[in-house]
Amino acid sequence: MDIINMCRELLAIEQELPNHCLNFGKYFSRDFRMETFEQTWGNTSGGFEKLGGDMMISQRTYVFIPDVDDLCQVYFGGIYAYSVPVSEQFMEDVRKRSIKGCSKAPMAYKGCRRV
Repeated sequence: MDIINMCRELLAIEQELPNHCLNFGKYFSRDFRMETFEQTWGNTSGGFEKLGGDMMISQRTYVFIPDVDDLCQVYFGGIYAYSVPVSEQFMEDVRKRSIKGCSKAPMAYKGCRRV
């Protein structure tokens, strides 16, 4: 684990997180529980699943689960990916440490969107 890079990603997320919350200004990062884990992706675009170099990469996934009525926030490599309501399917994937990338998430998780 690269702790310095992880700290940089977390600082970037802390600045960006309020912009993706439904109740901007009402909730803050302390109102979320964080799950983080490495995921392996099929090309260099990682969890964003865009056109990328033909090489598998590992990317740190950050999932912020709200303690209040809001959406879960998903970041890949410290960059915002999508927001998704808490659901049984999504939480099971978090427990398995294998959530869907940006292109598959809207089909797998009802209510998934970019805020």
